[in-house]
Amino acid sequence: MRLVPRRALLLVLILSIAPCVTPLGGQAQPQKGQAQPTFRMRIEFVEVDASVRDKSGHFVADLTKDDFEVLEDGKRQDIASFDLVNVPVEPRPAVAVVTGRLIEPDVVSNKQVPGRVYLVVIDDLHVSPMRIRQTRKVARDFIEQNVAPNDVAMVLTTSGNRQAAQDFTSNKRLLLQAVDRVVGRKVTSPGAAAISTSLSPGIDPTTTAGIPDPGARERIFNARTTLEALTQIATFAGTIRNRRKAIVMVGEGIDYNFGKSGVGGARTPTEPDQLPIEGFIDEGSAPRLLRDTLKTFVDAANRANVTLYALDPSVFTQGGDDLVDIASGPPGNSFTDKDDREISRFGKLRDDVEAAQDNLRTLATETGGFAATGSPKNILGAFDRIREENSRYYILGYYPTNAKRDGKYRQIALRVKRPGVEVVARKGYVAPKNQKVDAASVETKEGTSAPLREALLAALPTVGLPISVVAAPFRGSAGNASVLVMLQTPPGAVRFVEKNGRFEGNLEVSFVAMDYQGKTRGGERLEFTMPLKPETAEVVSHAGLLVQSRVTLPPGRYVLRVGARDANSELVGAVHCDVEVPDYAKLPVSMSGVILASAETATANPRPDPELGKLVAEVPAVIREFRRTDEISALAEIYDAKLATPHNIDIVTTVVGEDGREVFRREETRSTSQIQAAWGGFGYLMNVPLATIAPGAYLLRIEATSRLDANSPVARDTMFTVVSK
Repeated sequence: MRLVPRRALLLVLILSIAPCVTPLGGQAQPQKGQAQPTFRMRIEFVEVDASVRDKSGHFVADLTKDDFEVLEDGKRQDIASFDLVNVPVEPRPAVAVVTGRLIEPDVVSNKQVPGRVYLVVIDDLHVSPMRIRQTRKVARDFIEQNVAPNDVAMVLTTSGNRQAAQDFTSNKRLLLQAVDRVVGRKVTSPGAAAISTSLSPGIDPTTTAGIPDPGARERIFNARTTLEALTQIATFAGTIRNRRKAIVMVGEGIDYNFGKSGVGGARTPTEPDQLPIEGFIDEGSAPRLLRDTLKTFVDAANRANVTLYALDPSVFTQGGDDLVDIASGPPGNSFTDKDDREISRFGKLRDDVEAAQDNLRTLATETGGFAATGSPKNILGAFDRIREENSRYYILGYYPTNAKRDGKYRQIALRVKRPGVEVVARKGYVAPKNQKVDAASVETKEGTSAPLREALLAALPTVGLPISVVAAPFRGSAGNASVLVMLQTPPGAVRFVEKNGRFEGNLEVSFVAMDYQGKTRGGERLEFTMPLKPETAEVVSHAGLLVQSRVTLPPGRYVLRVGARDANSELVGAVHCDVEVPDYAKLPVSMSGVILASAETATANPRPDPELGKLVAEVPAVIREFRRTDEISALAEIYDAKLATPHNIDIVTTVVGEDGREVFRREETRSTSQIQAAWGGFGYLMNVPLATIAPGAYLLRIEATSRLDANSPVARDTMFTVVSK
């Protein structure tokens, strides 16, 4: 058989595949029988995570599905899913350490299952503006010390402030930026309000009991909003399967006395079985509505198998902050009433602090977590414990035999047949009483298959069909950016099936772009049918597939949900890709994303991007691994807004190794006379030969500096690996 050169076959493939393209937009209407653009999922599944330890306290990691038995209300349940989660804490990449900066990889892939899952919730409705700095520090310290490269985390606020929110990501910089946008919104506590009123001029402190509290209505509203937000967050976290979900809440607590609850220690194995919260033993000072809302959250969290850990930032203050805004009045800490009894002015304030801390403990212990209050030492020690509890465990899932939605408590008993071990797991949940509630929806283009739609909706990446994705913004028109989205499958990932002498493949790709408010701002669906000759199919199988698309977006922060489905193998993969679109029209000097390409990494590219093809001859590479016999082509566009004054732009391209040694450097100067006024930029292409570079990890950096503003360079960093073969 005569072999056709690989790149010639790839060209044949490009010409022979006809993609079916359906962009996401408001013009197209779904045809009869097609799926609607909006899809939802329902939850009909119970998961139980369990920590199993021997008599010495060591985690037992060699159990199998057959070693476990699950009973619900005494009836044995069939275990539908079983998994051991043993997450290592991975170090930062060596290049990031050497350069002194945390280098963010530009490629997102689903080849690794996410490790720990953290939902960092800042209860800004119960954080004093005077303590926001300490609150941010606690949240930042937790993220910096606990979120490893293989973990995912999100940041939310109970007020619903979307500016201070970040979807699931492993990018610490984005998480920390969200934390830094949080502001404190706490209303003065009841005790502080009473003291302020009693110290107001003209008010007799012995007769203030009947004076209305001006902040009471807002305080109750905020407390209810916090509890309802936690309920929604827990319900959302319940859609995540095969992982323990940890809500790490940073806040001072709700400063109402809820009374003593009827439950405690939901995960404590040494205590006898207890009933769930059915109410409160005593009334306390909180309105009944708030107590009912608290119960709703506890029910939702236990039903979703979610654990809450509470961190109180007020432990880092001196305790007198709440008195700063109190009006000045007669000196002294106390006064004497008409019966000559000494009344402490600040006893009520102390009661509020204790109530808030009690409520933090209730929220945590009723969901199997704990609260860190009292001292800074407790906060610092909590980090390691949270990480440990979410690193090693078993997770079992079952479809309950009792499918009634009657709002009754279902007791769970998890047993291990091996003697001499101790099991820590939740003891039950409350079945929902309402009708089935649809989960949040994500808009996709009609025609997207149900499995791919489900993967795009999932809160975490979907591991199945391996994919790698790069999203590179370029300057567009009318103040927008043109974001190039590239998805690549590795060699052999897409299955070809022989039919009538040909090998047929079918790849479906869909993506949506969502802004920080959760609104869909664009997307596309493509389907590639590939009836290939045997020799062409063989080359494509060894080369992999590259799919390119573009979406127009205004400046801002976005999450691209990108997925692909192989119709022959029915494997589906999906990833979440964070994209920050610069405001190119307002920046003096700016740069597009960086595109890498090489001759030896050429893949089957059935839909080449026409604009990119004008700038680089090679097929772009998404996978960042190159052989020493290869040469990298690095492409970027550089934009300059100060064209009225002719000047030069200095461009430096460097490659730095793991040991910090610079192995490549090229310097170049461009004049703004080369820039097209309508476009505002020029293309920059640099070839980096790899023959003299030893195998290892490297950082490629392109930096541009305008001589009109030498102190404000712009740069893009891209990590890649060189291999010997």
